[in-house]
Order: sequence, then structure tokens, then C-alpha cells
Amino acid sequence: MNDLLMARYIRLVATVLGIRQRPQEYDSLRQQINQRIKTLRLGDPEAYYNLLITDPPTSQSQAEWQKLVQALTTTETYFFRDRNQFSLLRDDILPDLIDAKRRQAMGQGQAPSLRIWSVGCATGEEAYSLAILLHELLADYDCWDVQIVGTDINQQAIQQAQSGIYTDESFRATTPDFQRRYFRRQWDSWLINPEIHQLVTFQPGNLVRLNAAVPMVYSTPQH
Repeated sequence: MNDLLMARYIRLVATVLGIRQRPQEYDSLRQQINQRIKTLRLGDPEAYYNLLITDPPTSQSQAEWQKLVQALTTTETYFFRDRNQFSLLRDDILPDLIDAKRRQAMGQGQAPSLRIWSVGCATGEEAYSLAILLHELLADYDCWDVQIVGTDINQQAIQQAQSGIYTDESFRATTPDFQRRYFRRQWDSWLINPEIHQLVTFQPGNLVRLNAAVPMVYSTPQH
């Protein structure tokens, strides 16, 4: 693949996926593209590029974008991964937000509500961590309308997040008591408790194309 076509691929990935490749990542992208060309038995890199830019998109072109997404995104995460971030949420941001939402609801004669958007949620550990954190902070939890939305461009990761099933690797920053309190053993894995699971919904989301108008608390992307 010549440098000109490679530059077109780099721009295309940034435009469609919002993923900007650093120079040290160019070889990896080139390898992924060459592997797909070989798998699909295409004649050359130009043919694969034309497949990706098919307009309107076909099922094959959409499937190819997901192949690239899976190759270019990181799904490595675990519960309460960023301790500083969650400490800030627990001690400062969420208590103030909860108080404000509670006062607002009282003035309107409604149940208090809270919406949180976990961007780049990967396999869901961050979004569920937020749900667990809110469950611990809200003494009147049953009176609240809490909705947490986790989005990620990687549809395979979203499917795993929706299952709510995790291996021991996802608990490397937590204690055994945490696992027993919020999960139940399922063979060699752990299934999140229904009361936490129901607080979180997951959906594929491409920030380049997503138009979200609902005010939310944004958590740090994992990618």
C-alpha cells in the first residue's frame, strides 16, 4: 500500500469512527487492513477502501467497519479502574449533583431523577461501577429514577456489557466482599445483581454521529 492511500485510510478512520491514529499505530492499521484484504480475497487495498466507503452502506461494508472497530479499540477495563476519578465522583461531584436534583424535585413535586452517560464504556465495568456508586450514595435509592447509559462503538463489547457477566480479571481493583455484595457466582464467572443491572442500559454509539441532547454527567472514555 502506498503512502497516499494509507493517508486516505487514516483520514477515513478518523472521519467515520473518530479514532485518530498516532504515527506509531500506522503499521498496526496497515496490518489490519492487509489482513482483511487477504480474508476477503480482494485484489488490492484500493478495493477494500472502496468497500468501506460504499454509499449507501451495505451489510458487508457495515460488517467490515465493525471488524476494524474491534481491531482498533481497547476493551481492557475493570471495576473502579480509575480510583482518582471515582473518588472525585464519590466525594464531590455526585453528592452536590444529588443534593441539587433532590431540591429541584421537591420544588416540582416530583421524584428526583438522575441521568448518567458512560462514554466509551467498553465491556461495561465503568457503567456498572457508576451504578454501584450511586446505589451506595443514595440512602433513599428506591425513591429515585436513575438511568445510566453506556455507549461504545464496539458492538461486540456492548453485547458483553449487556450480559453483566465478568471473570475474576474484572475485579482486580476490588475486594472479595465487593464481589459477594454485588455479584453472584455463575460457574467460573460472576453475574451482576439484578438491582444494579436494571439501572444500566447499553447501546452502540459513535460519538462522531451521535447527537445527544439530554444533559448528563460524563465519565471518562476508556478508549
